[in-house]
Amino acid sequence: MKKFLYLAMALCVGFAMTSCDDDDDVKTAILSFEGDEWTALIDNAQYGGTLIYSADEYKWTDSKTGLSSECTKDDWTMWGYGYGWKNGIAISNYIDSDIENHATYMYQLSVPKSNGSKNFAVVWDNESKLTFADGKARVIKSMQVMNTTYAMGYLKNNMAEGYKFVVKATGMMKETETGSIDIVLAENTTAIENWKRIDLSKLGAVTSVAFTFESTESGTPKYFAFDDVVVEME
Repeated sequence: MKKFLYLAMALCVGFAMTSCDDDDDVKTAILSFEGDEWTALIDNAQYGGTLIYSADEYKWTDSKTGLSSECTKDDWTMWGYGYGWKNGIAISNYIDSDIENHATYMYQLSVPKSNGSKNFAVVWDNESKLTFADGKARVIKSMQVMNTTYAMGYLKNNMAEGYKFVVKATGMMKETETGSIDIVLAENTTAIENWKRIDLSKLGAVTSVAFTFESTESGTPKYFAFDDVVVEME
């Protein structure tokens, strides 16, 4: 009788654990920027290229997560030039560790170190956004972030006690803010020099995330790179 009772209790515990596991099994998808369709979005010059610096739209949407973004262009034709990159998120695969010599806007799509994958994204300036193209709210769990080569050159020469370089990620539910998270890219004399995973789940379900740069030094280049964005799916 005792053996039967113990067996029944064990089975109940097993069923309970399985039920809990099923309830906690949240489906996720990862925006990794890998594949030919993403490589085709990489400009053939980091500055002045034919994709980002043209009148044509530069936008993308990920089929797995639904995340999308569009670069805003500046019209420079009135001064005899073409079009400029005002802000937005560009796809890149440029790896350049020559921080001493290449910390300029001419190498603005570079990061000094790879995270093991081929492609990644580079954010430039305020009002850059990640948006769910279908308008549905989802939780963005996390992303990997990294300083760019351009930013790192400035940081190496200007970091000191009291210095801080932050990109603020603000979650939006349509027009309402859900909260914000400070991604600290550099503080005092320490900067992110290796890819680092950042938890964004505290923003909750969002329809978009906006990025805003803040620094104690006005000359800090407003760039950062990200990759492998994990999104909770239905």
